[in-house]
Amino acid sequence: MAQYHRNDTAGTATVPSVGSVTFRSLKADFDALRAAAPPGVVDTSETTIGKSEQGKDIHVLRLGKNRAMPVFIAGCHHAREWISVEMPFLFADFLIRNYSTDPRIQRLVDSLDLWIVPIINPDGHEKTVTTDRMWRTNDPPAGREAVDLNRNYETAFWSAKAGAFSDSPGDEDYRGPKPGYAKEVQAVQKLVRSKAFKASLDFHARGRWVLFPWAGRTDAAPPLQEDMAKHYERVANLKGDPAGRHYTRIKAGDLYPHLAKVSKDDGKVPGGLMDYVLEKAAGSIAMTIELDPDPADPRSFILPDSEIDPVFEVQRAAMLTFVNLFPSLQTPPARRSLSLREGVSEELAVALPDLSKALETV
Repeated sequence: MAQYHRNDTAGTATVPSVGSVTFRSLKADFDALRAAAPPGVVDTSETTIGKSEQGKDIHVLRLGKNRAMPVFIAGCHHAREWISVEMPFLFADFLIRNYSTDPRIQRLVDSLDLWIVPIINPDGHEKTVTTDRMWRTNDPPAGREAVDLNRNYETAFWSAKAGAFSDSPGDEDYRGPKPGYAKEVQAVQKLVRSKAFKASLDFHARGRWVLFPWAGRTDAAPPLQEDMAKHYERVANLKGDPAGRHYTRIKAGDLYPHLAKVSKDDGKVPGGLMDYVLEKAAGSIAMTIELDPDPADPRSFILPDSEIDPVFEVQRAAMLTFVNLFPSLQTPPARRSLSLREGVSEELAVALPDLSKALETV
């Protein structure tokens, strides 16, 4: 059974309001994946993307062989959303473990440059283990302000006067004194600017939503965003749910108006990663996935580790479909130079939609 991760520390800890929890070390597990990967699949020179406010490493695993197709997969902007850590990690683990035995996975990995960062917010996440299980923001040292990292990116609409954020220090959705203030956000922004990601997935919790742009403006979604969201929603719901609960796609800026019955202006979320990626890489496909539990679930963000594997079982097929389909959505068929053929491994192959059905069952 999967276990929850801490950034560096493993072992059993007593978590406030939860009790005894056994953790794995993300650093140690990433090191083990690098050691287990076939030669050339993982870039062992890339281990962090920067430092947190307290100086912790923000760990990354980089795998794949096609530097022309960079993809960003992230988790844990918000400290208390432990389940969001596990989806990026388990996806990396799955790809590496199956690379040598499944030609579909090999072709997929070889066609991409995956940057996987499960814990964007290591300081805040650690605080949820040691002090306050429901903490949301980062956790800087004295003299620095704690901010909601997913409200702090330097997006074009960050200075909006209204939206689903706070301008009051101490609030859990405080967007910060200026855009790009938090060191964690600075590290991600530097990476996004340097890599110009073709696609990104950002995991959060909770509510079972598939969110597509825009979040921080009321404009219509850019091309291809809802198309990809439809595919993700479809695959995530293939197995269904005995209680009738499913993932639902919605434009990110419409989520708060839908849930809280506020105006579209008051429901905007400027300063998020999804919008930042799109603004820095025109034509990128970006989504935010709000994981389990259901909004009415009284457990809120506190899910036992027995929930990790079932949630990943749903997300794995959807994530595989996402990373397989996005190049084909972005590249018209007439411009494809390589194709994927069952049983044939082609270097730097471009993924095709007809592989998505096979991957849904992987």
